Amino acid sequence: MVPTVTAGFISCTLSLLLSLHAATAAQIVLEDFRVEPMSLRLGESFVVRARAVAKEVKLGSFLLRTANEVKKEKALPGFPLYANGYYYVAEGKTYHLLDNGPLDRDKAEGAFAIEISTRDWKEGRYPLAFFASNRPATGPFIAARHDFAVTVRGAQVTIEDLGGSSPAKSRTITEFAVQPATVQAGQPVQITVRFMPKAVASLKLTDAYYIAQSELLPGFSYDAEKKKSLLAVPAQDGAASLQLDTRGWPAGAHHLVLQTLGPTGRMVDERPFAIKATGPNDRLEVTVEPSVLFGPGTHFGRFVKLRDGTLLCADKLSRDGGRTWQPGTGGFGEGAEQLRDGTVIGLVYRCLPIKEKEGWYSVTRFMSKDGRHFEKDEAEVFVPEAKGAMGHGPHVGPLFMRSIIERKDGSLVAFMAGWFKSDTALCPYGRGRPYSRSYVCESGDGGHTWRYLTTIGYDQIGSEGYNEGSMRRLPNGSWLTVMRTGNAHDFKCQDNPIMWSVSRDEGRTWSKPQRTGLKGCYPSLAVLNDGMVVMSYGRPGAMIAFSADAGRTWTDATCVDATTGSGYTDVVEIEPGLLLVGFGTQDYLDPQSGERISGLRLARVRYASRLTRH
Repeated sequence: MVPTVTAGFISCTLSLLLSLHAATAAQIVLEDFRVEPMSLRLGESFVVRARAVAKEVKLGSFLLRTANEVKKEKALPGFPLYANGYYYVAEGKTYHLLDNGPLDRDKAEGAFAIEISTRDWKEGRYPLAFFASNRPATGPFIAARHDFAVTVRGAQVTIEDLGGSSPAKSRTITEFAVQPATVQAGQPVQITVRFMPKAVASLKLTDAYYIAQSELLPGFSYDAEKKKSLLAVPAQDGAASLQLDTRGWPAGAHHLVLQTLGPTGRMVDERPFAIKATGPNDRLEVTVEPSVLFGPGTHFGRFVKLRDGTLLCADKLSRDGGRTWQPGTGGFGEGAEQLRDGTVIGLVYRCLPIKEKEGWYSVTRFMSKDGRHFEKDEAEVFVPEAKGAMGHGPHVGPLFMRSIIERKDGSLVAFMAGWFKSDTALCPYGRGRPYSRSYVCESGDGGHTWRYLTTIGYDQIGSEGYNEGSMRRLPNGSWLTVMRTGNAHDFKCQDNPIMWSVSRDEGRTWSKPQRTGLKGCYPSLAVLNDGMVVMSYGRPGAMIAFSADAGRTWTDATCVDATTGSGYTDVVEIEPGLLLVGFGTQDYLDPQSGERISGLRLARVRYASRLTRH
């Protein structure tokens, strides 16, 4: 399916791109990254070399740590500092390694070289991550990352370059095409690549994230140590062409990555993409238009659509269906809802403990009479069993999950997540994190005071347990919620389903959560005028899927953007048959500059029944 875009769409979005260019100019890139030597004897040392360039931001420091969370008792020689589940190379008591600091062997400005000894390393594979960032400065985290793995087998040590974010990565592949991107299982897919032959020794297809062996596609081999699939791509004289056999592929969107490897096996470039295999229950023709820049960041927030059609997102508003945006609302928190009297109410993400009031938490509340100008105050939340815990970071109380619904009697229900005192079972995510739960709180005074109502889901499921999600009222009056249970980054668990649950009594009781058949992070719902429900979700990429039966089954899974990083999304209906999808990106390949950038993006998505089109 070939995306289409009209000249009017281009002209409307051009001013948006120009006005937001400055907001996304801050960037740090690794112009060079090397580990030398790539093969050595146990006890010898290797050197990590990098050269970083900062644009519109100051380069603050470098960092070298374990790429994945590890238990504290599994210390790694040469990485003495343990924090947030990782072991770090340290300068004294900090893991920020300064340019020209005591560990830097390259005194050129912006260049960094550090020697790491493998003495006393035990046999095994050690994925490591190197960063150049703006830290320790405050504000948004701006960084470039490059990963590599050190494998110890007997007395031999080998190093594998796993790739990272750098403009140079994007210049060894000069042409890349996948046709068609939507197929019926069994229909061949043609992949064609042109690349710089002097820089590339081989090509392969692999996965964006870890997969279970049960997810292996026919024709691919499975590397159980890396938990990824592999298919070699034959190449000659700077060109490669592969006809991919999709016989036996299950219905859905299949995310893959084409990687080019240098002579030492180092990954020098990559192209993520998705192939949609239609299923017998798919009934829609879905067209994704090219995305445009919305603003800086990597984690997309929430749309709020007012009854007059105005869209709110972050601190901006749009009166033309998201084509142009004006700043100045001041923002509405993590999520908001327009009530029947026109008031818009929102809350921030984190609730903070109130001193000397056991079980009580404060949360910033946003209120607006017109949806254009918000005022904020402090509301209180009573969840007597809540406790703090380590999630993706330290949390001290309940977390608001972007959704509020007004009941018929005017009371409010908010979707929350977090941990209770009884939630002690540890999940595969590690770092001492217990399985989390999703629940709801209610308010009878316009959102000034909230009290715990009931739990929607708690179980030892996925790599994290129930957490991020969305809650919406359906046309039949019931309420639907969808919930994340894990993280595709987690090496120890590849079964991380998105779950659904329904309430028929305005949030007081909920059905036992069931699998949607999809997986990903921060699922978000929108109820459409035709009665269907659309869900956006991510990781890998940004995705949408549709349900015609109130969330029980989901079909027509479609990739909006295949960029591997981020995965936080939202979706809103602009008009019948037209959606606006917002998504965050890390290392998005800019088709104009060829560089990889990070930012929040918007894509218009059109859908129609195949029966009405043919």
